[in-house]
Amino acid sequence: MRIRLTDRLRLEPLDVRHADDLLALYLDPAVAEWYGRWTREEVDREVARIARSWSVDGVHKWMAYHRATGDSVGRGGLSRTQIGGRGASGGRLGVAP
Repeated sequence: MRIRLTDRLRLEPLDVRHADDLLALYLDPAVAEWYGRWTREEVDREVARIARSWSVDGVHKWMAYHRATGDSVGRGGLSRTQIGGRGASGGRLGVAP
């Protein structure tokens, strides 16, 4: 697993183990305002898709945890996509208030 550490955060490649934390993030009203209110089924599909992308592309979203408390604080990272028939990367960030 490609866990990354900063002074304050532990970043874990998002996969099915993170479904509960991702669901809690998307159910937070401040986050849902931007991403919509997700169902468990939508989150399960999303984490499976992200896990596949980590395997295929070697990059995608991370789940972020506060190192001192272990609390989930958000998710973010890069995604691969096709633009004009060429691969490209872009980033997004979702943070718990």
